[in-house]
Parts: sequence; structure tokens; C-alpha cells
Amino acid sequence: MSDWGNCSVLQFLAPLTTGMSATVALGQPTTTGGSCLTLGSATATGSGGTCGSAFDSAGNLWVADGDNSRVVKYPHPFTSGEAATVALGQTSTGASQGCNQGGSTWGGPAPSATTLCQPRHIAFDSAGNLWVADTLNNRVLMYPPRIW
Repeated sequence: MSDWGNCSVLQFLAPLTTGMSATVALGQPTTTGGSCLTLGSATATGSGGTCGSAFDSAGNLWVADGDNSRVVKYPHPFTSGEAATVALGQTSTGASQGCNQGGSTWGGPAPSATTLCQPRHIAFDSAGNLWVADTLNNRVLMYPPRIW
């Protein structure tokens, strides 16, 4: 479950019950929170406002870190505070470069096939391609599995 306000993705194990606690937090060090890391301060273990998420066919979790204009991959099995191993839309899983919408108030470089600006939703198709709604660049991008 994406917890945008706490900048994390939380895992709850079955059986689900009202008021239960999360067992794993990704994007933050623990299930009890941390601090949101945005606009150049994100790390491989810390994120900004998390949006959509999707699992690939290998069970890895991909998360749209909208506030840092990137999509990150967390390999299965999951542990709280684990590092993302892939970042799309940025050059590394470390500090983000901000929004990639050139000439706008965001001030980043012009959009390209490798940049993102506020990705919000992601999905995988039956061929294993990752689809990303690149919200502020007004487009949808497809990443074939061979590049990640």
C-alpha cells in the first residue's frame, strides 16, 4: 500500500484485520516513519511522496516516487529500509535531480526518453514492459525489461 503522506510503501501480511500494523516499510527506515526526502535529497533508502506501485513477474516491487520524478525498484524479498536497486527517470538511486520538465518553473532539462516529471501511476503488461504515467510531461512511457 502506498502511503504518500509518509513517503513509503507499506506491507501488511494476511490475515488482514482492522487496526493492524504494517510489517515492512519501503522508502523509509521503519514502519513508524521517518522523513520525506524530496527535491534533490532522495536516497536509495529514502523517498518522497510515493504514488502508484506494481509488481513485476519476478515479484519485485516498482514504486513511482512522484516527488522525486523517478520510479524505483525494490527486489524481493522485502525488508524495512532496504535500498532501491534501480531508478528510472534519474541517473542513480541516490539524490534525485528534480523534475525533468525543461523551461518550466521546475527548471529541469527538456523531457527526453530517460527523464520523468512527477510520475504517478505504473503498470506492467503481459510482455513484461513497464508503463509509466509521466504526469507533468503529459505522456506515458514504456520501458522494456531489457533496460532495467
